[in-house]
Amino acid sequence: MIPVIIIIFVNKLNNQDMKARLIETGLDANRQFRVKQVDEYFLNSPFHFHDTCEIVLIEEGYGKRIVGDHIDDFDKGDMVMMGPNLPHIWQTDNAFYHRRKDLRVKATVLYFAPAMVLNLVAGTEAAGPVESLFSKASRGLSIRHETHDRLLELIAGMGVTEGLKDSPLPGSHRSAGVLRRL
Repeated sequence: MIPVIIIIFVNKLNNQDMKARLIETGLDANRQFRVKQVDEYFLNSPFHFHDTCEIVLIEEGYGKRIVGDHIDDFDKGDMVMMGPNLPHIWQTDNAFYHRRKDLRVKATVLYFAPAMVLNLVAGTEAAGPVESLFSKASRGLSIRHETHDRLLELIAGMGVTEGLKDSPLPGSHRSAGVLRRL
């Protein structure tokens, strides 16, 4: 049954342009962290990549995802970290395209510049583990167990954030906490 589902999924993607395209995250030298809330009937982003790191937390919804060369199911609670330039797509199940009121996809997406994090830990004992984390995230990293639970707590009240400590936006102190937990 699984190979049939994958074939259907890949065929659906073939109807789109399968060449991954760069989607800007809105980060620059003055804004190196961003939180985006997604609340839609279905996910409709093309196969794409970013020049930043990204953490995706699925809060509601289910379907298939491709991250790099890996195809897997996603469901509520799924959390994945991706390094820069890693092609990916989340495709909601066909049931979501009927726009039923009881089916929505909700997600929190965090974008951040890896250089910002590396600069924060440069010269500390955390530098090695952070570099290792980014190396693993270059192919996609499923976040599970204790790390998942700790990050979930920090992300829970974050809201839309576009900065770190000095931001007047609600949840900005949580943004810095997420980066410390990585």
